[in-house]
Amino acid sequence: MADLGGLYLVAPVLGAFLHQARPSRAAILAGSTLGFTLLVFMAPGLLGIIGIPQQIQLGALTVWLAYVGLFVTGYALSLVVATQRWIVLCGIGVVIFGTIAILQAGFPERLTVLNLVARPDYQGPIVAALSICVFVVAIPLFNRVSLGERMGRLVVTLSEATFGVFLVHLAALLVPYRLFDGYRNHTSIFQAIAAYALILVVSFVISIGARRIPGVELVF
Repeated sequence: MADLGGLYLVAPVLGAFLHQARPSRAAILAGSTLGFTLLVFMAPGLLGIIGIPQQIQLGALTVWLAYVGLFVTGYALSLVVATQRWIVLCGIGVVIFGTIAILQAGFPERLTVLNLVARPDYQGPIVAALSICVFVVAIPLFNRVSLGERMGRLVVTLSEATFGVFLVHLAALLVPYRLFDGYRNHTSIFQAIAAYALILVVSFVISIGARRIPGVELVF
C-alpha cells in the first residue's frame, strides 16, 4: 500500500513534468518506466532458462516503478485519439491477453516456462499489454456514454473511493479467503469470481464509509 501512496504523492511532480508538454514526453516516460520494470522482472526467468539462476530483488525501484509506468501510460493514452483500426486490434488484444492471463493463473503447472518469463501479475508483460488494450478500447466507449444526474453522482462517488479500495482490498480479501475453500486453494474459478465480487463490494463499502468520517477522509 505504501507503493500506491507513494504514487499519489509523486503525481504532482509527474503532472508538473508532463504539463503543457508534447504527448511524446508522456509516451517516452511511460515506455521507459514500464519497459524497464518489465525487463527487470523478466530477466530472472530468462536467465534461469539458460542455467543462470537469479532472484529478483524486490524494492522501491522495482515494485513501485511499475505503478508509475502504468499510471503514466494511462495518462499518455488519454492524450491520443485511437483510430478505429487500433480500437479493433486492441479489442482482439483484450481477448488474447485476457485469455493468456487467466490460463497463467489457472494452470500454472502447465505454463511453467511462460510464468517464469512473463509473471502473471502487474509486473509481467501479459497483464501490462492487457491493461493497455483495455484502456484503448474503454476510452472511446465510455466517451459516448451520457449519464443522468443521479447516475453521474454515483459514478463520481465510486471514482473518488477507488484509492480507498486500493488501501483496504487486502484486508477485504481475508473474508472470502476464510469463506471459500476453492478460492483459498485455487481449485474453483467460480469461487474465485464470487470472491472477487465480494472483495470489490466490501472494499467500496469500507472506502465510501471512511470518506464520510472527519479526519479519516484525508487518508481515503
